[in-house]
Amino acid sequence: EKLADGKGFSASFNYVSAAVAARNCLHRATVEGSSSSSSSVSGGQDVPATLPKLHIEFEPFMRKWVREAITSNARYTIPLMAAMLVGTTYFIWDPLRAFSVQIRLAGLFSLPAQPAVNNGKGGQGENSGSRSLGGLWGLFIHGWGYYNKAQDSILKAARQFQAKAGSSLLADFWADRSQEVNELRRWLTDPQDRVLLLTGHRGNGQTALVREVMGVDAIHIDVASMLEAGGAVDDRIFLRHLCKSLGYWPPQGMDRQMTAILDLMLPGSGKLSRENEVLVSCQRVFSSTTQAMLLWKNRWLRRNSASAPPLPLIIVTGFTAENKARREGFFDTIVTWAAYVSEHQLARVLFIADSSFAEPAMVAALGNRPERLDVQELTDAGPGAVRRLLENHFGAGYQLDLSEEELAMVGGRFRDIAALVAQIHEGAQPKEAVRRLVETAEKTVRGLLMRGQQGAKWTRPQLWRSVRLLASSHGSDHGVPYDVFLWNVFRGDEVGLQSMKESGLITVATRGVNNDMDGPMTDKERAARRYKVLPGSPLFAEVYWRLTDHAGLAAVLDLEVAKEDIKRECASLHEYEADLVRLQEVDDVRHNKWRSLRDPNEALRKRKEQLLQLILEQHKKLEGYHKARRAATATLGERKEKFSAVVKEERGGMSW
Repeated sequence: EKLADGKGFSASFNYVSAAVAARNCLHRATVEGSSSSSSSVSGGQDVPATLPKLHIEFEPFMRKWVREAITSNARYTIPLMAAMLVGTTYFIWDPLRAFSVQIRLAGLFSLPAQPAVNNGKGGQGENSGSRSLGGLWGLFIHGWGYYNKAQDSILKAARQFQAKAGSSLLADFWADRSQEVNELRRWLTDPQDRVLLLTGHRGNGQTALVREVMGVDAIHIDVASMLEAGGAVDDRIFLRHLCKSLGYWPPQGMDRQMTAILDLMLPGSGKLSRENEVLVSCQRVFSSTTQAMLLWKNRWLRRNSASAPPLPLIIVTGFTAENKARREGFFDTIVTWAAYVSEHQLARVLFIADSSFAEPAMVAALGNRPERLDVQELTDAGPGAVRRLLENHFGAGYQLDLSEEELAMVGGRFRDIAALVAQIHEGAQPKEAVRRLVETAEKTVRGLLMRGQQGAKWTRPQLWRSVRLLASSHGSDHGVPYDVFLWNVFRGDEVGLQSMKESGLITVATRGVNNDMDGPMTDKERAARRYKVLPGSPLFAEVYWRLTDHAGLAAVLDLEVAKEDIKRECASLHEYEADLVRLQEVDDVRHNKWRSLRDPNEALRKRKEQLLQLILEQHKKLEGYHKARRAATATLGERKEKFSAVVKEERGGMSW
């Protein structure tokens, strides 16, 4: 077939092999008999002309067809190509991610000076990661360990430089409690197949103790930086922090971008996939980390079959009662993953969180199985230890003019002691520094009493009842029995009590078996009342006592509590009265139908007597609440009269 331009011909073949054979044989072949093959005369001599040759080319049919197919069906082909590209990431990136996590784990065991944790089955007490893993792998891990060690040393030096006197204060805080520190170190290194929880009062320095004082080498997952530094809103920041903590590289993100393109090209397709959920990405990160731990364990056992591999220690910090719900499902996911790797002897996972929420929340995430959790609680320092700490910190020549009562106000919590030391370093006298701390705590409690707390499950009247009840035990360590506090403040609602505990306003502690306040009790009663409720901190205990001693403020809050109590009891009273009226209407119907016989329904009469008894009980309660209301109103009236008298006296007896 002749081409349209007349400069060539087109030949079609049924088979590709025939077309290839024809081109291989005829391409650039000489065409004889052509008119252009005749000679030409030049200078009287015949010069042979160049013979024409065949020039054979393949028409780009397949490329043209593919291009046309893609451009004409872009709505389907582009999402398909994006899906194929996403699929290749699992085959290309996942092995690389598992390898990067292995490098992160191996960095913990690369130097012989670093202690390792074994699983109690003959594992080595000293870490010898690169020495036991020979060859190029061991050499690489050894060099990588030196790099990690140098990086950690630089970061630690920077933290100590920024903290200035804070590090020495932390060391002094735990120097007098060496036995407790040694028990904690033994607890971290003993064989364990459960999730570990190091807890204590908020601000007691648990994280700094493990990281700086004990010098434990571990993988640190700082959840606070993930949930509070933009990670609560931005998925990319959240996943980047999580991946960086575990050495997971490259981070999750490309597949999420491909899914976004897929949803853009084919609207609604992204909803059919769970790739756009952050929780699924977190589960992939944990799954890849688990696979890397298993590969690391198998690699160790191939080289050292006689000894068990050392277990990496992963420390999770930064969870609080406020931020644990900012990423729905993340807390439960990381707790269940920690339980899995701990029970299968792949790693040891330590959670560090305050006691206001940690243990009940983790037990709930573990399916209400407390045997899967091992808890260690750090207590506050005693008054004697606090005085020695301050004397050692400021030196023997410094005059620490603080009484035992003032030291008891500050308490033995590291955060409060650090605040006291900072005030003194700024030039304040010790007594003035204590006064400032108490005033700051009082402003916090006053603000909560007047405005409440957003998202809390307790009310302002309930907080004032708590303050009243806890102030009654001021100056003693007995506290308020748990059952007494639960009923008198929350009417048995334990959800509100837990919420107040998470706010740091109260703490729950165990009570002694024999307590003088309990009196004679049976064994069952002792078991039921083994907990007590205390103020959230020693500073709060002092504030609670001072607030109840303020007659005017106490009267305002007492009046609000009395009104709430009256409203609640009146609602119950109205229900009883309405029931009694309905029963009386039944009796009236019987008599209106000319029934002169005695009513045989004895149960109806008993029910009316019961309602009358309940109404009398409600009246007694209401009388007590009205009495409290009248007392508060009278106090406020007296204070108003005193104020008016003072103003009148200052104005010279003039009246307006």
